[in-house]
Order: sequence, then C-alpha cells, then structure tokens
Amino acid sequence: MSRNEEELSIMGYNKVYDYTQFSHDNDINVIPQQDFQKLVTDTFKNIANILKSTYGPYGSPYMLSENVGMYATKDGFNTFEAMDFSHQYKKMVYMQIKQIISRVNDTVGDGTTSCIMLANELFDILHDTMKGKDKEFKRLLLKELDNIEHFLNTTLLSTPSDKRVAMLTKNVLWNLINLADNYDEEITNVIYDALDPEIDDSGHITSIRNVSLKRQQINGISTIRDYKLAKLEGDYRVTIDMDQQIALYDFANKRDITILLYDHRFVEADWMSLKQVYDFDTETVIGDETKTPRPLLICAPSFATSFMNTLYDSYGTKCLMKAKPINIILCGIKGSFVQNEIKDLSELLQIPIHKLESTAVDFSKEKTVTCKVTNGDCLALFNVTSPDEYIKTLEYELENLKKDSKIIKDDYINRINALRLNAKDSIIEITAPNALESTMIFDKMLDCISIAKSAFENGVVPNMLVYGYQVMNDYYEKATNDIAKTLATCIKEAIKKIFEIIWKSKYDDNNDLEKTNAIKLLYSLNVDCENSFNIITNEFVSYTELPTSSQYDIEVLSASISIIKYMITSSGFIFDSQYMKAHGDTGRYIQQC
Repeated sequence: MSRNEEELSIMGYNKVYDYTQFSHDNDINVIPQQDFQKLVTDTFKNIANILKSTYGPYGSPYMLSENVGMYATKDGFNTFEAMDFSHQYKKMVYMQIKQIISRVNDTVGDGTTSCIMLANELFDILHDTMKGKDKEFKRLLLKELDNIEHFLNTTLLSTPSDKRVAMLTKNVLWNLINLADNYDEEITNVIYDALDPEIDDSGHITSIRNVSLKRQQINGISTIRDYKLAKLEGDYRVTIDMDQQIALYDFANKRDITILLYDHRFVEADWMSLKQVYDFDTETVIGDETKTPRPLLICAPSFATSFMNTLYDSYGTKCLMKAKPINIILCGIKGSFVQNEIKDLSELLQIPIHKLESTAVDFSKEKTVTCKVTNGDCLALFNVTSPDEYIKTLEYELENLKKDSKIIKDDYINRINALRLNAKDSIIEITAPNALESTMIFDKMLDCISIAKSAFENGVVPNMLVYGYQVMNDYYEKATNDIAKTLATCIKEAIKKIFEIIWKSKYDDNNDLEKTNAIKLLYSLNVDCENSFNIITNEFVSYTELPTSSQYDIEVLSASISIIKYMITSSGFIFDSQYMKAHGDTGRYIQQC
C-alpha cells in the first residue's frame, strides 16, 4: 500500500533526493531556487557540523590523511581544506565558502571555525526571524546586512583610539602567540624571538620585525624538529632574484656600489643607452677625470633573455678573459607589487627611476650605496637615511583614500612599515621529520605571525568575540529602524551561542545555570573589554592572558555576514549542460534518527 508524503513524514520518513531532480524530470540544465537553496544549506550545515567538534579548548582533533602520512589537527582551516565533496554542485558551494573564509585566514591567520560557527548560528536565528515575513522584509534585511558590513569595515579602517582597544605589550604578545599555536611553547618562543619587539618606557611595543618562513628539505629518516632563526642585516631590505652570473662576483660581503633603478624589463636598448656614458672596458664614467672604476648594480623587474644571451654574456666573457671581476651586476626586484618596491626604493635612496622614455643615465644624480646579498634572495642596504618626509606623504595618502579598500590599506601600511628603519626582518627555517609535519608547522607559524601583526597594527581585545559583541552594541545604539535593531540583536545572540558551543565542549550541558550566568557576565560587564573568561579555570581573567586582535573580531563578523548573504540570496542555478546526466533518480524515503 502506497503512502502519501504527509503520512510518511508523520512516521519519521523524509525524502532524500538528487538536487538536480527537476533537471532530470524536465531534461533541462536548471536547478530551481528552492532546491538550490537546500543544496547550499545542506552543504554548509555539513561543513559546520564537522568543524563544530574541533571548537573550543576541549574540542577533538581530526585525523587528516595525505599521501605522505597522517597527522592530527584542531586547526579549522586545515580541517576545512581537507574536506572534499564528490557531488559537483556541493563542491561549487564549498569553493564559494572557501573563498570567503580564506580572506579571514590570510588576513589574521585564524578564525575559520569561529567564522563558520557564527554564520551557522546566525543563519538559524535569521531563518526563524524571517518566518512569515514578506519579501519586502527580506529585502530590507539584506540591505541592512550590507550596511553592517560597511560599518564593520569603517570600524576597522578607523584609528583604534577607542578605549576598548589596548596597545600591544610584551606579555600580551607572548600570550597571543601561545594561544594561536595551541600552547606549543617551543614555537611561541621562536616566533617571539623572531618578532624581536621594541618596547618603550611605558611597556608598549613600538615595532616588530617582519618575519618570513622557510622549510628545509628533509633527506632520509629523521625524528628531529628544529628551528633556525636568522635576523637579517641592513636598514632596508628588498626581495630580489639574481641570475647565476652572480656566482662570479663576491656579493656576500658589504660593498659600495652604484645602483641604477629601472621600472621596466631591462633590454638591449637600455644597455646601449648606458654605454653612451659608461665605459664597459674600464668600468668608469665617460668624462670622469678620476678614471676610478665604478661598480654598478642594475635593478629592474626583469631582464630580456635576448639581452642576457648576447650583450651581457659577451660582457661577462670579456671579464673572464681579462681575469677581472664582473662589476656590472644584474638584480631582479621582486615583491607583491614590484612598481611600489621600485618607487619606494627610489625615494629612500634619492635616486632617479629610469623609464622607457628616459634619456641617457646621468651619473651626477646616481648614488653609491653600501649593500650586500643575504640568503641569496635579499638585498640589504646599509647607512640609509630615515625617509620621514616620504613616510608622511604615504600616511597622508592613506588617510585620504577615497575607497575603503582593505587591500589598498594593507598595501600602504606594509610600504610604510618597510620604509621605517625599525621595520626589520627575520627568517625562521623549519626542520621537521617529514614534509607533512613541516607543512603543518609552517601553516601554524604563518597564522601566529599574521595575528601578531594584526594585534600590533589594530590593538588587542579579550577573546570570545567580546569586542565584536560591543561593536554590534554600538550599531544597535546608532540604528534608526527596527530591522537594523533586530539584525544587531540577532548577531549578538549568535555570538552568545558561540560561547555556548565552547562551554558545551567541556560540560556537554546546555542547561547549566553557571554557564548561563557566565555568558551574561561576559557580554554585559566587559564594556571596556578588560576581562576574558577562561573556560578551563571557570574564572574571569585579564584580557592580557587570553588576548586576540580587534581585527580578528571584525574580520570574523564580516566574513560570517558574507556567508549569510550568499545563503539567503542563492537563487536558482543554471549549470553547464555538459554535466547533465539522465540517471532516473526519482528520490527515496529514509527514516530519520
């Protein structure tokens, strides 16, 4: 006897079917809105349920299997990246979510699990809130989500002068790193030493080093885990890439050399232009009465292969035949944005930039600089005068940005920090028993460095999204309509739910009165963000013991809202017709536990 859907539902059976059922039934490459929203929601819920078990100090680690072995991790982003979906459209949803949370991981080095959990709780709350509401309410709700994202971005871009944001101190920095690396004190000490903070008389950190990581190749069987720390020399450093010809010239020691700076690929025409004012045989400036050899360091984004294989190769051969050193050295400037590197180097050294349309080199305007190459890929410059005026220009441009772009802002901040004489560099070289552990340690160190940098630039606050909660309190107070107040309240409730999940990881009890009181205290008494709640010891402690960066809270909130907007606005989906497969799936009923 066949039963209808209502009878099956009463008996505990729910229909499970392919999300492309409409496509199969109608031979069309379309997934309707209702089915596609279910696909998005189901995929997200699967991700949230997996990450939920890792959350909190009592969360359980996952075993991750790779080709080179297995390891356990509680890191949210590593766990997320290890997931895969065989269903091609679930994979598409997964990649969309990854694109959003990668922004948080790349910016502050952590926050994947917090972001997913917060979005999950907020989605459930908003789903109940929107029941029975008309489309106009949903439209205004989405508009208000956009307003909150803008408010959060503005909060982050503004100078952290708010009393809820504290400056970084030695003790706070050490605790911050220790929390981020899950209390591995060996890693904490190495990263802290690499950052090498400078501290003023009031105990506040005024500068930290830029830290980069390298992995040493492991050959043979080893159980050693080791870290080598090198603090780079010089007042200013440029990432470079030198040709193998550098091996013919001793540049590992300090050397005075004239730098010629080009903003384009160096080609034969540039070499011939240089030849008009420089004698390659005597390595002296034409017309210079002293006839003193003048070594040159030609810096450019890259060098034409045709030039390298003809003119420069010919120059090097002549030097070898005459048993004289190669004094014209080629140096490729690297970096995330090479043109900025070149412009900043020009301002710092007070030397001209040679452009495609430039005339011949004027050596009266060039400058001899003391420098050396370290680690094979770093040009260290010495005795550089502080570029205070140029830094002021960049700071003025930063303050007057027309667009609230986080990427552009970070670009300016990185340039300013690199130009300051106290912005020094360190390199940590990681040695691990195998490639998998090396990768895991590399990722964890990178996360710690990112959050330390974030805390230095944006200030520190207690953990548990307390600062984010207070920011939403501010938004609630400034709200001018009921929907804005409702949404702010929903986000605050979702943040409280996050703390409940962490609490549950320890007690597994949703009705614990002590827990409820702790949550109320955490988000009502900490208006000035002076305390954190230690879930392990069940007591309030100073924010200095359990700190995070204010940027962490803002980025997690912003990314969570981006996920919510994606889930709410997911309309029907038209997919590539080549993926259509008629397999006759008509659905089936299974009993839900």
